[in-house]
Amino acid sequence: MKKMMKIDITDNDRMLIFLSSLANINEHYTVPQMKEQIKQFGVAAEIFEDALVPFMPKVLFNFQKRIKEEGSTRLHTTIGETIGLMVWHILDKADQELQEDVFLNQFLAMPLAILEKSNNKVV
Repeated sequence: MKKMMKIDITDNDRMLIFLSSLANINEHYTVPQMKEQIKQFGVAAEIFEDALVPFMPKVLFNFQKRIKEEGSTRLHTTIGETIGLMVWHILDKADQELQEDVFLNQFLAMPLAILEKSNNKVV
């Protein structure tokens, strides 16, 4: 998968198609298949680094949707680990101003929104 990403994804249109296909998880997937597909976002962040920043709102919205849809916590750990990988790889190469903007406005916005809408306010 890494090799395909490095060679075939050369512009924004291809990146958008690729990320959309990763986000396309349906009810016929098994939990291990879903987890592996989610982990590919972390691999994409490793390869594309800060070039992935414009696509982050869509990716994070997809994760938020998975957390809300999933009846149990089966994917929560994988999503959390993938977000951690994405933060690590994207912010590592971004300049300071971009780091602050991306981290505060994109990566932290999702978990804070979920907590805000939750009935359980205990963290």
